[in-house]
Formats: sequence, C-alpha cells, structure tokens
Amino acid sequence: MFVSLSSLPTITERPALWSCQDCGYFCTACLNKTHSTGNRQYHSVEQYCELRTGDDALEKDRLEELRRLQAIEDDRVRRIKEVMYQMDLLKAARVVQKCWRRIMLRKRQDNARRNALLQYRKQYAQLRQDDTQRQTPLYRVKRGFGLEPALKSDGDGEKARKRMLPLTQKGLLDKMEASVGFVKRNVLRGEYKLNGLVKMKKGYRIAYTTESVLDVLERGDTIRIGPTAIYTVQLALTEEEIEEKKREKLTVLRQLGDNAQYNSTEERQQREEEIVQSIKEEYKERPFNNAVVPLDDYWYDEDATLFLYYVQDTREAVSCNGETAKDIIEGRLKRAWLLANPRKPNVEAIAEQERLRKIAEQRAQFMGETDGEKDKRLQSEQAATKARMTTLKNRAKLRNGGRKGRAQRMKNMRRNKAAAAKKESEESARLEAWNNSYDD
Repeated sequence: MFVSLSSLPTITERPALWSCQDCGYFCTACLNKTHSTGNRQYHSVEQYCELRTGDDALEKDRLEELRRLQAIEDDRVRRIKEVMYQMDLLKAARVVQKCWRRIMLRKRQDNARRNALLQYRKQYAQLRQDDTQRQTPLYRVKRGFGLEPALKSDGDGEKARKRMLPLTQKGLLDKMEASVGFVKRNVLRGEYKLNGLVKMKKGYRIAYTTESVLDVLERGDTIRIGPTAIYTVQLALTEEEIEEKKREKLTVLRQLGDNAQYNSTEERQQREEEIVQSIKEEYKERPFNNAVVPLDDYWYDEDATLFLYYVQDTREAVSCNGETAKDIIEGRLKRAWLLANPRKPNVEAIAEQERLRKIAEQRAQFMGETDGEKDKRLQSEQAATKARMTTLKNRAKLRNGGRKGRAQRMKNMRRNKAAAAKKESEESARLEAWNNSYDD
C-alpha cells in the first residue's frame, strides 16, 4: 500500500509505517522501543505502508501496480486452468466409467447367454433321457394302468395330470377318494375341468389361477383342486355358522383351561362379542378376481400346481333333468359372452313394441278406445246425425202436406223416442261391459 505522508496517521512528528493488530500504528523508532522486549515482541506486526521518496517514486508505484495486476491475472488464469483440469479429469473419469460399465454389461450378458445355453443343453439332455424312459415297455405298461411316475422334463400340465391318477396316491383313503372323483368326472359327468391351472401354497386360503374363472365360477360353488381336495368358493358366514363357530371356540378355550370367572353378565357378553368380532374378521369375504379364488379352508399340502374342477351339486346330478356339470359351465360361458357382446337392437321391432304400448295406454285411459278407434266412432256418429237431420228437414217440409201429417209426425216422434231409448240402452250396456273388463 502506497500513500502520501499527509494521509498517514502520525505519532508526534514521524509517520506511522508499521501496524500492530493489538496495539495500533507505530513509527519505526516507537515500534523498536515498545515491541523489542516483553510479551509485545510476540505480537503480529506488518508493514502498514512503504514510504518512497525521490524522482522515480511514481514510476516505482506504477510498476508495483502493474506487478500486482499481473499477479491477480496470473492467479485467475491458474484457477481457471485448475478448474478446466478438474473438468477434464471428471470427463475422463466418466468416459472410463462408461467404458467399464459397458465391459461389465457385456460380461453379464455373456454370462447370462452362457448360462442359458448350459441350461438349455441340460434340459435337452434330460428331455432325451426322459424320452428314452418313456419308450421303455415298463413305462408304457405303467402308463396303461395309470401308474407312470413323474419325470423331470414334465411340464406343469403333465405333472398335474399325473397327480390326478387314482393309483398314484399315497394312502388308501386318498386312493378311494381319487377313484370316486375319477368316476364322477368320466362316468357320471358330475365334474368338469376348467381352463388353466391353479397354484396352491401351503397355509393359504387362496387359489392362484393362471386363467380367469370369473365367468364360470360363483361364490358358493363347490370345486375340486387336485385329486382329493374339495373346497367351496368362500361365502360370507351366516348367523347360524357364526354362532356354531363361537360355541366351538368357547369349548376349546374351556379345554385349554380358560375358566375365567366373570363378575357380571356384561363382562360375559363383552367377551362373547369379542369372540364374534374375531370370527367375522377371520372369515370375512376375501377378493374374487381374475387371478384369485378365495377358499373356505386352508391348503395343508405342499406347494403344487394342479387342475381345477367344477363339482356339480349331488341333488342336481341325480335328478332327472339330464343336466351335467359341462352343461352348467357352457351355459355360464354363453351368458357371459352374451353380456359382453349384446345383440344389436331391431329398430322395427322396437317401433312396433312402442306402438302397441301407446295403444294399450290409450285404451286404459280412454275407456278401451284408441285415438283411431275414437275418431272412427265420432265420424260414424256424425254421419248418422247428419242423415237424421236431413230426414227431419224433409219431414218438416212434408209436415203440412196431406191428411195424415199429424199422424205421421206422432209416428216419427215415437220412432225417434224408441231409437233414443235403444241408443241409451246400448251406451249403458257398453259402459257396463267396459267397467267390468277394467275391474278384472
């Protein structure tokens, strides 16, 4: 920093050239005197300004300013170069990372392709081995009797078919139940296989379907899953079923030693209400959609993929109407198709139905007559009245002529009275007939 002598802070008559952060400004003599010994010698002192004198002082100041500006510019250029270097380094790192990722991706793809090829070769070798076993006479004999074992190359459908064979079941009861199901399917036609497969998981009350069965199954239907398992598509519990399950649960609690003594009837009722609420929560309706069929009981066997059958009600199966489970499923499929693809409306038939409806409404409103029938009746009555008036006019003209004019008039009067009485009787009979028909 370069300043004039007049602008410098001074102590007595000498300029202050040094600055202490703790003590202030000093000249050279005062600084040496006060900061040479003691604790002050450890203070931080820096040159406050440089006093220049002589003819070259301005030139020195200019050169010093130029050097300062050049140092600032050099520092700015250095920092820019450092930033550019860091950016180039980051860009290079990104390029390297991109290349490395490509290399690793290509390596993973090669490994996946190699593993797929090895898996395919393994499956093909297993398939050839199983095909060789299928051609053996022993396997053919077992297949003829329904005793062929499951092979590793069998698909889900083939494994499900082999699990349905009665003679391949483990226990005697399972063999008997599977045989009964076989007879109902193939002889009595009381069961019908639905499209797709169901995947069962141990401990679940849900069957996962590979194809939608919403069009062919309803809540409350009886179904067979696999060779021996009979289930019902879940329905909401009735009051009787809830009461029965409550009694069963109370019985189990008593057997387990839950003999709590209730101080009042309200406590007992509250305990029973808690049990009822827990039963309703446990057996509440679960969703029934394209991929899920709720069951009324748990699946206790191991995880498996099996066939799904619709089981016809026994009373319908033994009835004389001749309807089988296949007929019921085909009827439901047809109904679903008609709902999804409704027929185009017949415009002429709709117009005819509308016309007949309007006629019926008019007859009900206007004493059994439509607008057309009423117009025809009024026209006929008007024509009859006109003819009668014409006759009366002609008779009036002839009234004064002839010896029998009065007798003729009297005769005409009696005739008119008879006609009026007849007309009145006919009208009353018509009204009575209409009223009787309307009451029926």
